[in-house]
Amino acid sequence: MISAVFVDRPRLAIVIAILMTLAGALSLLRIPVAQFPDIVPPQVTISTSYAGASAAVVEATVAQPLEAQVIGVDKMIYMKSNSGNDGSYSLTSASSSAPTPISTPSTSTTACSRRCRSCRPRCSATA
Repeated sequence: MISAVFVDRPRLAIVIAILMTLAGALSLLRIPVAQFPDIVPPQVTISTSYAGASAAVVEATVAQPLEAQVIGVDKMIYMKSNSGNDGSYSLTSASSSAPTPISTPSTSTTACSRRCRSCRPRCSATA
């Protein structure tokens, strides 16, 4: 029924399509950026290598002390780590991007970085 009107009058369909496109473009320009969600939460990645060590040795001497320090960071969502048999180790910590009066994403990443630096003497003493 309604489609017959647009089939019989293609110019009307084109005009309505153009008006809807212009209305969408105008509304897109008026949406505040704060309403767009963050796609990926802020992340801190720590990578290290322990030459000649197996994954079990890296886990015991580097991963466990480092993860024990990082686990208490405020607003942390998840933590992912990987120990390789070539002596490599990487830790990725993601924090919530929702700011609170005492915590922002930058303070969470700074706190994670600070805790990793404080753990460095302990890791190098055992390595």
